[in-house]
Amino acid sequence: MPNYDFRFKPTGQITERFMSIAEMETFIKDNPDYEVAFLKMQVGDPVLLGVKGVPSDFTNHVIAPIENRLFKKRRETRFATKKAQV
Repeated sequence: MPNYDFRFKPTGQITERFMSIAEMETFIKDNPDYEVAFLKMQVGDPVLLGVKGVPSDFTNHVIAPIENRLFKKRRETRFATKKAQV
């Protein structure tokens, strides 16, 4: 669930709340004096963050044949030499 920044229209005070999208929509409907303020965008790639890995089907059936043809079973990554996955 994301964090949302809300601006209280009469005073301009900003508050941050942690809620789902559905909760945010009902909060805005129930509280017309609040509006969503987009102060910062929190976007991240789940694969690079380590939350979600690359699907094994994609790795085995798409990446591995390309690596086998182009890199002759080994390829250089920014970390080390890596064997092709099959």
